[in-house]
Formats: sequence, C-alpha cells, structure tokens
Amino acid sequence: MATAPAVDSNHNAIPIIMTSQKEFVNALVAQLPQLRRYAIALAGNAAFADAATNEIVSLFNGNAPKTLPPTYPLYSSDFKPQYRSFNILTIANPLAPQLQAVEQNGRVVAYLSREDLTAGILGVPTDGITGYKPESARRLVANIAASCEAKVK
Repeated sequence: MATAPAVDSNHNAIPIIMTSQKEFVNALVAQLPQLRRYAIALAGNAAFADAATNEIVSLFNGNAPKTLPPTYPLYSSDFKPQYRSFNILTIANPLAPQLQAVEQNGRVVAYLSREDLTAGILGVPTDGITGYKPESARRLVANIAASCEAKVK
C-alpha cells in the first residue's frame, strides 16, 4: 500500500491511499498541476524546508539527512553549482552543491534539497526563491534520476 501527497485548491494536504503502484502513479499524475503550483509557492522557503526535513526524519526512523560532500559520486568532477542570486548569502557554501541524503542499510533512500530545484527545473524566473539556477537544477535532478535508475537495474 502506498500513500501519495495531494493538495486541494487551498494548498492543504490531502492523503491518498492506494493499493498498487499503478494507482499511485495514476493518482500522482492526476495531481501534478496542483503539486506543481504548491511546490513553486513554497520553493526555497526555509520554514517549508525545516518541516520537510522533520517529515523525512520521521519517515526514515530518525535518520536525519546529511549534506553530501562535493566529492560524492552524484556530482561530476566538473560540476560547479550556480544559485539564484536571491538570498545566496543564506546558503551554507554557495561554491558547493548542497544536496542532502538519508541512508539506511548503507544505501541512499531519499535525497533532499533545502535549496529549490523545482522552479529551476521549470526555468521559472521567480523572485524570492532560494535555490539553483535552471542549468544546475536540471543537471542535479538528471544525476539523481540516473543514479536511481542504475540502482534499479
């Protein structure tokens, strides 16, 4: 059984319980427009990042996300992240990527980014978002997807 997040028109979370992967995917696809609006509204928001981190810790039995070192295999050796200029001084080290990961039993089970990736992937030039510029966001997400695909094979 899987649970997918969904939101109503007021951005309130609505839990959806499904009994199969197909139902999960179908429900998620149906919710994409609302999830996209919700994610953009909260992109780079520190309070949201704190709340998401707390939920991740709860979900994974107290395992807190840890910042991945710049030498982590997910990053290529030539990757130099570029951040949106808004609020760049709040980023711990704006010269390095800031992705975090939760590990269980020696493998990554979740990636987390306090810095926005969603608006970057979409290429949305929105002021007030702390996060990666589009090229960096797309590259990070592509690398995450490729690493997940490699582990599934």
